[in-house]
Amino acid sequence: MKFTEAWIDVINQNNLLKVALAVSTLCTFVLCVTVVQLALRNPLVIDRECYSKAVSPAATKQTASEIESFVRFSLPKRFDTEAPDSRVLLGEEEYAYRLKEQEDLARKGMKQKVIPANIRVTEKGVEVDADRILSVGTIRSNVPFSLNVQVTATSRTPANPYGLLIQRVSQTNKEETKQ
Repeated sequence: MKFTEAWIDVINQNNLLKVALAVSTLCTFVLCVTVVQLALRNPLVIDRECYSKAVSPAATKQTASEIESFVRFSLPKRFDTEAPDSRVLLGEEEYAYRLKEQEDLARKGMKQKVIPANIRVTEKGVEVDADRILSVGTIRSNVPFSLNVQVTATSRTPANPYGLLIQRVSQTNKEETKQ
């Protein structure tokens, strides 16, 4: 074999390797783009009943009706004296406020129950008109209770299927909101 023939074989082999490298780089890029697009899709949810069916995909962000349902469900757990422990629905600060408030009520021999009546979801938070029932022994009083609730999103769990937390609850005066 001549030196020029060997050199031509090396050059041909190098060109073939360059083309193979370019093709594998292009395939890798296309696969990366495809994986990113598939990862950013909304998840496919399968509802299992007597028969399995694919549920229409929905956004992972909570809707206003979901937030309203969550507040209606979790607000009594924040304020009610006889509510079961629901640490998974309350932020750390609100849970500490709940414990302190329940200690004060127990020391005074009082019980309370909050019943949400009207819930409005706004951009600033959730406005709630509720009835607060305070009782000492057999004596009960019903007090209007206007609240502003700040809700934050968290991961959904079996204990918290809404994927929301009550981060902050503040009482509002009706006269201030009407002015």
